[in-house]
Amino acid sequence: MSKRDYGSKPEESLAFALRAIARQAEVKIDHRELITALGFETPAVPSHTATAIMFGRDARLIEAGKIVGMQIREVHPPEAARGLEAAAEFDQHFDASYRPLILRALENNQGVIAWRGWAGERELSWGWIRAACDEGVGFRGATIWSERELNSLRNDLLVRPSVQLYIVERVSR
Repeated sequence: MSKRDYGSKPEESLAFALRAIARQAEVKIDHRELITALGFETPAVPSHTATAIMFGRDARLIEAGKIVGMQIREVHPPEAARGLEAAAEFDQHFDASYRPLILRALENNQGVIAWRGWAGERELSWGWIRAACDEGVGFRGATIWSERELNSLRNDLLVRPSVQLYIVERVSR
């Protein structure tokens, strides 16, 4: 695992991804307001437990979205994701069921938030699917761990099907 930049907060990747989508729509969302709306405060977390805290970060996502001016739709919510990664058919299910929905969202300039499936140390992060491609499972995006990365988005590859997906249908303020 590579050394992280000062201020890097992988456990806040969901909040950073939402802010990036809002920024594309020219809407500014206060990070602290979003963190509060999502129902978590930023604890000082040793790096070895950071991945454990990322699980369940979306428990209040739909409601938090409303508070900050986003209409968010569950595509593949947590209850649908339990145990699927181990199933041999999961890749086929993702390809047949979710790929068309992601492509449609991208065509309509809607943000797609995905948990898990990113390459390398970002595997457990939330990320913003930004484009279709011919690599991995067919999508690229950005996992964002810091303000610096929010200002200069990464080009991450989705290498496995995501366990959870949400579409940000509308952003307004």
